[in-house]
Amino acid sequence: MQTPESIKARLTELCRTNPNIHVSVSIVHPRVSIQNDPAVLLGTYRNVFRIEERSTGQPRCHTLQYVDVLTGQIRIAELEQ
Repeated sequence: MQTPESIKARLTELCRTNPNIHVSVSIVHPRVSIQNDPAVLLGTYRNVFRIEERSTGQPRCHTLQYVDVLTGQIRIAELEQ
């Protein structure tokens, strides 16, 4: 069973070894909708992690929660392999 701590540990390892990820995000507040787009994992923190993506052509940074990975609102292809 996954926990926010285990997701944080896996994302921290990804950030250190290969920060280029593919992410799908579907959250309402703030409105973020990304469909399997490449992103860069910028950092992991106590309760959140940061990514930078360019789905609109311009770089945008997002701060996301580990819990949203658990609920399925955020899917990271590299974590599902």
